[in-house]
Amino acid sequence: MTIIEEKINVAAVFKNGLIIPKEFEWNRKIFKIEKVALNYSKRLGNSIIRFFSVEIFGEDGAYQLSFNTSDMIWRLDYVCDAC
Repeated sequence: MTIIEEKINVAAVFKNGLIIPKEFEWNRKIFKIEKVALNYSKRLGNSIIRFFSVEIFGEDGAYQLSFNTSDMIWRLDYVCDAC
C-alpha cells in the first residue's frame, strides 16, 4: 500500500442521496472508475468524511478516495496494488 494523501479533482454523480465517483485526476492522468467496491462514512468533528474504495478500468488493485462534506474537498488517500 502506498499512502498518497493529496487533494484531487473528481467527477461524481450525486443521485438520490448517494455520491458516486466516476473518474478522478491525479498526476495529470485521468482514472476512470469501473466499480466502487466499498464506501462508508466517518464523523470527524463537525465534518462527515465519505470514503470510497474504487477499482479502475484496466488496472489491478484499488484506490481509496475520500470526500469531506464540510469543505467539499476530495483526496486520494492511498493506492493498494495488491488489494
